[in-house]
Amino acid sequence: LPDNQVWGIAADADGGVWIGTSGGLARYRDGKIEDFREKLGIPTGAVFNLRRDTENVLWISSRLGLHRLEHVPNSGKADLPVRPDLGAAQQRGRTEGHKLTSITSTNGLPDQHVWCSARTQDGIIWMGTDRGGLLGYDGKAVTMIDRRDGLVGNQVFAIAPDTDDSLLLGFADGGLTRYRPSKSPPSVRLLEMQLNNQVVTNFAALPKIMTGNRVTWEYREIDLKTHPEKRQFCYRLANHSGETVFAGVTKNRQLDWVPEKRGSYSFEVQAIDRDLNYSEPDRVMIQVIVPWHANAWILTPVVSVFGGLLVWAFIARVLYLRKSREAALLSERVRIARDLHDHLGAGLTDLALAGDLVRQQIDQSGAPQVLAARLSESARELTRTMGEVIWMIDPTKDTLRSFLSFVSSYAERFFAGSALRLRFEFPPEVPDLILSAELRHSLVMVAKEALNNVAKHAQASEARIKLHLSDQELHLSIEDDGQGFVTTAVVAERHGLANMRQRLRDLGGQVEIESATGQGTRVHARVRVPRK
Repeated sequence: LPDNQVWGIAADADGGVWIGTSGGLARYRDGKIEDFREKLGIPTGAVFNLRRDTENVLWISSRLGLHRLEHVPNSGKADLPVRPDLGAAQQRGRTEGHKLTSITSTNGLPDQHVWCSARTQDGIIWMGTDRGGLLGYDGKAVTMIDRRDGLVGNQVFAIAPDTDDSLLLGFADGGLTRYRPSKSPPSVRLLEMQLNNQVVTNFAALPKIMTGNRVTWEYREIDLKTHPEKRQFCYRLANHSGETVFAGVTKNRQLDWVPEKRGSYSFEVQAIDRDLNYSEPDRVMIQVIVPWHANAWILTPVVSVFGGLLVWAFIARVLYLRKSREAALLSERVRIARDLHDHLGAGLTDLALAGDLVRQQIDQSGAPQVLAARLSESARELTRTMGEVIWMIDPTKDTLRSFLSFVSSYAERFFAGSALRLRFEFPPEVPDLILSAELRHSLVMVAKEALNNVAKHAQASEARIKLHLSDQELHLSIEDDGQGFVTTAVVAERHGLANMRQRLRDLGGQVEIESATGQGTRVHARVRVPRK
């Protein structure tokens, strides 16, 4: 057994015995115990009462609601061999499965702890609960009868229907009570309709309603026996074909609806009393139309004009983008020209001067070794500068991986031959991130300026270049352990630091400079980079 505490027993139609325990449901048949806790697929918790009705349906009262268990033929076991030692009913039970349906809080039960159940001739299922008193369920609505209605208690342990459809109720400490449900129905009346800000009470002359406008119905019940907090309403909206658009049960005395399709509709509402008697429905007919601007004879020319405007807007957008691209290309050409002038112009001037001096010294002494070395070094520097400029404008280098390779190569070459230690902290897996040419150029210039300041002013023993990504931001830091400086005074004097900030500010980023005397310097560049 699932548990030794047995609450309920019921005979099985196939010769077995159903057993309800504190651990769940089981069945005893053919000298064996079958555990149905996992077999049914729906948790029941402790089973307190078992009842088999005239249709051979087993009703299970449990801690997790009321469950209906019925036999289902052709459950996939029909291929079992026939056992001659079993009767026909027992053999049929071996080839039949079970279907379990539940009545729980999802159906509206205010208390799922069900001690017992009964079914009256009108088809209403009555349940005795632990704290909710007597509950009734007709498939649509749930009613609750408790102390507020005159019951001696809310803990109903036993229910037995009498021949006149009255109910005998057994309580934990309140003895036996007979409850006779009334058959007299309540009444209901539609009071008004609200159409946006218009209130209509004459339903015989209702205005037509446009799609998209909110409709609110208000209604009231006449029911002297049901507690006001327990009064319920059943509503239904149907189209001209009689098909239900929506329906349900509510305790609200008003209902909202926003029509989406034109046509004729019928709305009806019924009041439900505590004995699950339904009033005669009160109905109203509604005509829904589409607004004037949705009619085809108006919509067609409007759509044509709107389509023309869209085409014109598209062409204007294409022309604007073309001009924007032309302006961007022009700006890029200006930048390239400026870089060539700044980098290559100075180098070429130096080469020209060196050449003149070489020519003069050749004429004087014939031994221009020093100037020849200077000329060679200037040429090599010019070559490197040309390579950097080409890298900056090459579209195939617009990646984060290429940027890291360039910065690391430049830093190694820049500090070659010095005693300064150089450390790199890059991501172990570099993502395939696209950097625009303008962004690459600005970041390179920031890195160059920061490294140049380390070499000229920091007197450091170590420099660190760090890069990491967070969300959609790229963070580049150049740090040193040098002598540092007072940022408020130095930043105002050095144009290079101000230029770094301006470059990143133009791209929507920023540069933060942190330094203190004797504590080194940290230049932190941060800019948003969309990750695709």
